[in-house]
Amino acid sequence: MMKLMNFILSITVLMLAAAFTFFQQASFGGRPTGERLALIKKSGNYRKGKFQNLSPTPSLAEGYNYFGVLYNFIFGKKDDLVPKSAIPSVTTDLQTLPPEQDLLVWFGHSSYLLQLEGKTILVDPVLNGYAAPFSWMNKAFKGANTYQVEDLPFIDYLLITHDHYDHLDYETVKALREKVGKVVCALGVGAHLEKWGYPASQLIEEDWGDAVDLDDRIKLYFTPARHFSGRSIFSNNTLWTSYVLKTPARKIFVGGDSGYDKHFAAIGEQFGGFDLAILENGQYNEAWRYIHTMPEEVLQAGKDLRARRTFPVHFGKFDLGGHAWNEPLTKITQLNEQYKQTLVTPMIGQVVQLANENQEFERWWEQLIKPVTLNKDDMKLKITVGQKVLTATAYDNPTARDFLSLLPITLTLQDYDGTEKVSDLPRKLTTADAPAGYKPSVGDITYYAPWGNLALFYKDFSFASGLVAIGKIDGEADAFKTSGPVRVTIELLP
Repeated sequence: MMKLMNFILSITVLMLAAAFTFFQQASFGGRPTGERLALIKKSGNYRKGKFQNLSPTPSLAEGYNYFGVLYNFIFGKKDDLVPKSAIPSVTTDLQTLPPEQDLLVWFGHSSYLLQLEGKTILVDPVLNGYAAPFSWMNKAFKGANTYQVEDLPFIDYLLITHDHYDHLDYETVKALREKVGKVVCALGVGAHLEKWGYPASQLIEEDWGDAVDLDDRIKLYFTPARHFSGRSIFSNNTLWTSYVLKTPARKIFVGGDSGYDKHFAAIGEQFGGFDLAILENGQYNEAWRYIHTMPEEVLQAGKDLRARRTFPVHFGKFDLGGHAWNEPLTKITQLNEQYKQTLVTPMIGQVVQLANENQEFERWWEQLIKPVTLNKDDMKLKITVGQKVLTATAYDNPTARDFLSLLPITLTLQDYDGTEKVSDLPRKLTTADAPAGYKPSVGDITYYAPWGNLALFYKDFSFASGLVAIGKIDGEADAFKTSGPVRVTIELLP
């Protein structure tokens, strides 16, 4: 009996040690301690060891339980959760935006760049292609992750609404560190940023009801939201928030994530209405309607806020809510026939002119790019690596055709032991024709099935099975050699 007890104790200790080590990974962030925790405890929104919403807010609505929700999430999925072809986008040079213009550029989900009074404000950037602590989880829809940190101009103010992975991305925020002036966040969230290398002097970390002057022409207010927080096993130890941005020319409501509640009307009354309200409309579910708004509630919230225009976000990049990928926009536009609000619905990368309330937008979610239909003459590729441009010929096999249906794609290219590796394709490819023990040679383009990587070979290379040949480079393959990471764009040759 004693041996059994010792064995059980040993296993328990090992499991606890493994769990402790697991949650020490940088992507989980940090916990508020010391002076930060002491400040949190003084907040009127912090009670019983956690931050609280203004109204009682259960995680699940009446009639739902965690087991049922989990079962439905795993086994009850329906069609169209992920678009069958690439999300369309507009290529905008963010480095040359006219500084005298107030504008907005959306990057999918809840990430967008605001330019106000000549200052750049970046909100909840998730530009790494996934919304999770690990890159193999919650991948972005194909075509939806077209903008990267290197595409951004210098950011005067980085705004974080809360610490969930689809709003606060470790890889993106880490890569941004050298091109950000100040970071604005709610109480406690600074613990993550400090762990990731941001000094306390760079952080503006406040509570609901606080206000700060970003400069002499932009004032920012911290306003309530109805949500929750947490990145690991600890929940609600950091505050979630919405923001109001006020300039001499306009007022903008930055909603973050929030269930519908009376705070929208209170904020609308306090600030006398808004030129633009940016509200979450996606990744909703009847089971968690208290912490996320349903489409009809988004329109009501816009009305409560007295918004002249409403910009629905929180969709178009990740499948987190279990609804069809385009349902949020389809529903809200149908419902708006009754509400008759002015909706802002740009494509990813399209410039929204904040001074132009008559700007019109296409119903792009109804006109997605159709998967390519190929014949023998359509198998030519154009590959751009930095300033180098080469052509290639795709093979006529199922994997190659599946790959071609993803195009155009733009990804990061990194040197990889005799190859050039493009990491994390937008989605898995078919591998039915993968030859056992295939060994690529100079100029081959291959797909590595287990990890979803594309490799462009510029010298003979021996590798295990799992590689699928999808094409051959025309000409000199060593033109792909680079001195470091570089962007690569692959598209069908016109």
